[in-house]
Amino acid sequence: MNLSPVNPNHLPPPKKSSALPWIIGGAVCLFLLLGLVGSVALFVFKDDIKKIMPTSLIATDQTPHIRCRGRHGLVKFRPHDNAYRCDVCGRNIPAGTVTFGCRLCNWDKCDDCAQGP
Repeated sequence: MNLSPVNPNHLPPPKKSSALPWIIGGAVCLFLLLGLVGSVALFVFKDDIKKIMPTSLIATDQTPHIRCRGRHGLVKFRPHDNAYRCDVCGRNIPAGTVTFGCRLCNWDKCDDCAQGP
């Protein structure tokens, strides 16, 4: 049995650590920080957001026929080209005519369909 003293020069080299846990940890911290900043911003600027948010995006019970299938209130606009089609009747909507649309759902309704129940 060989009981020679341990020579520190003959120790195995330390294992190299991976950078992946540091990258993942940094990304998680960044997302948490962004979420916190976004929440604070919504709380601080909630009155300003209400001022710039169009009230037509909020559907009311008095106008059930002016809603998209996602139950969002529709915004009245006039299309600048003939690329729009009514999602109720399927007709093309001519440029410049009154149209109601929801950009959240990419859903449009011609004036004739919006007037009916």
